[in-house]
Amino acid sequence: MDIEHLRHFVAVAGRGSIGQACLDLNLTQPALTRSLQRLEKELGGKLLDRSPRGVVPTAFGETYLPYAKAII
Repeated sequence: MDIEHLRHFVAVAGRGSIGQACLDLNLTQPALTRSLQRLEKELGGKLLDRSPRGVVPTAFGETYLPYAKAII
């Protein structure tokens, strides 16, 4: 598991926006999206629900978020 993927997930969940997290992390949107997709694939579940108004953690994401923060 790549700690950077966890850091990216925590940043997006905290900001509620991929765009804002990109600014915080100094990443492009495609790079951040790929990172989140890799983490979701590795964990076997969807972490975030995306919409035009932002992102929110799924039930799985809410459950996993405290563990991701602890690891970081």
